[in-house]
Amino acid sequence: MLLYTGLAWCADAMEMMLLSFLGPAAKCEWGLTPSQESLITSVVFVGTMSGAYAWGSLGDAKGRKLGFFATALFTFTFGVLSAVAPSYEWLIFFRFWVGLGLGGVPVSFTLYMEFMPTKGRGVWLIWLEAFWTLGSCIEAGLAWLVLDSLGWRWLLGLSSIPLGLLMVLYPLLPETPYWLVLNGDLAGADAVLQRMAKINGVHLPQGGLMMPNQKQLQPDQASNAVSWQQHVMQPYNAIAGQLKEILSGGLLTTTLLLQFIWFTNALVYYGLVLLTTSLHTSESSQAGCNAEGKLQIGQQDLLSIFITSTAEMPGMVFSSLLVDFLGRKR
Repeated sequence: MLLYTGLAWCADAMEMMLLSFLGPAAKCEWGLTPSQESLITSVVFVGTMSGAYAWGSLGDAKGRKLGFFATALFTFTFGVLSAVAPSYEWLIFFRFWVGLGLGGVPVSFTLYMEFMPTKGRGVWLIWLEAFWTLGSCIEAGLAWLVLDSLGWRWLLGLSSIPLGLLMVLYPLLPETPYWLVLNGDLAGADAVLQRMAKINGVHLPQGGLMMPNQKQLQPDQASNAVSWQQHVMQPYNAIAGQLKEILSGGLLTTTLLLQFIWFTNALVYYGLVLLTTSLHTSESSQAGCNAEGKLQIGQQDLLSIFITSTAEMPGMVFSSLLVDFLGRKR
């Protein structure tokens, strides 16, 4: 499970890391202005913000497994289409939809967490995050190998391979017992737990699964046909209900603090990542647009970018050693 969901984080990191190469490369090919170059990156984040709500609702309504597959298929399809974009306008269009797909990658985090026991959960979740660092390193290494020789289109196409691998391995992925129980499929949840117990060489505790306390529909209510208006509004009502829940009562302060922390981290992290290539192309005499309209970065500069990407690894190891010892907050 760690390897499968980690592959999703690896693919997400690769898609984000390649943005630092894509903008300068497209600028060279199409003679873009700084504003046009920046839009290639901005449109991905706009799509990601929009997709986070949609894919999260799909994962709650139809299951983590289906939500995971849908976001991988979506991102893979438009990632490959980005590699063959015939013009700047088409590239912007495809990258927006790539961003929309990337907004659903946290569904994999939910899926993984719902399989984890409470003991040692902090360490295992950090090791899942380590696949993000791995993806950044792979993308930097891939750029080092193919960007100068094959160009940015090959870089985009090859960066979609992990997402394709996710879809190939999809039949092996089980639905989470938590979601199955929450949606009344006790037999399905028990089958998954039995399979897990067999793989781990243990026996399940005695007893049976029970539905959580929740409002049940009356038989006559369940049999009534749902209007098309209700079908259309259901996802929006779900999102509105979820936002209302986390922005009220005792969750309000926690939600605002966590959003501020994520905002700050994202601003600093993505700012540094997206500046990586620009800093090297502006400071190096070997980097820039050549006479053929292609981005040229010296091998030494690409090697430096790869080495910089590995800087997250010591922090991951340090955090994994301390998260359960000192606690999440400290």
